[in-house]
Amino acid sequence: MIKRTFAFPWMNTVRGLCLLCLLAGCSTVPATMPAATTPTESVPATAAPTAAAPTLQPSATPTPTRIPSPTPNPLPVIHSPLKDVPIDQLSGIISNPYDPPRPGMDDGHHGVDFGFYRYNGKVGMQGWPVLSALSGTVAGVLLDRPPYGNTIIIETPLSGFSGSWQAALNLPAPLDQVIPSESLTCPDASGITYREDGSRSLYILYAHLDTPPLRAIGDTVESGEEIGAAGTTGYSVNVHLHFEVRVGPSGAQFPSMGHYETGTTEEERANYCTWRISGIFQLVDPMDILLSEG
Repeated sequence: MIKRTFAFPWMNTVRGLCLLCLLAGCSTVPATMPAATTPTESVPATAAPTAAAPTLQPSATPTPTRIPSPTPNPLPVIHSPLKDVPIDQLSGIISNPYDPPRPGMDDGHHGVDFGFYRYNGKVGMQGWPVLSALSGTVAGVLLDRPPYGNTIIIETPLSGFSGSWQAALNLPAPLDQVIPSESLTCPDASGITYREDGSRSLYILYAHLDTPPLRAIGDTVESGEEIGAAGTTGYSVNVHLHFEVRVGPSGAQFPSMGHYETGTTEEERANYCTWRISGIFQLVDPMDILLSEG
């Protein structure tokens, strides 16, 4: 039996079209059709993830720390030693000026005396309040000992003040050796002790006070604080304030000192010689201190 296959003419046409499509890849888009587009989404800026800041790793060599410049030492606060008498008027009431002695001698005038009969309408100086010119520590108290009478000595270390202020004062340098006395009988022993580390201080002596000083050795005193009253005790013929300044080793104390009378002790005379003649405590012009740029 013979099997026959029938081929219709229209089937040949379809096969031809399919063959053409396969050959052309069927990828050509007719010109009349728009090209397909991919929609783009707008992402807000805040939606984007923020990158983490990188972690700083310490360097192998540490960075040196900057050391601030040291603060200059302050200038001293200086007050007039007499209440209600301004510093710039002290020169007008000097009754006995500063007159430094010859080396080894106890002559001249070791300080400056402030005295008046009438000042700004006030008559008499007896009991006039005496003030500390500088802050410091009480280093000595004399109870009516000759020649100073009632006296207080206040120490102010120089380490607390600027080098420029000290240089402007032109303070004397320490002496290499003690000056022998040429005019006084001075015992060998001395009760004055002080530090030997090279530190130096100003010592201000306020003498001839009317009554014993208001402070004791070791007390702290502020500049401008009342420490006594003007008088005429000791070797004095009228009411005045004897104001004496020396520079010497820090830490000294003067429990008492005196001379020129048989009633003084050997220790008092030794202390007096150490203070006045030895050169350990060197004189400074008091007006240089009071009129300095403090």
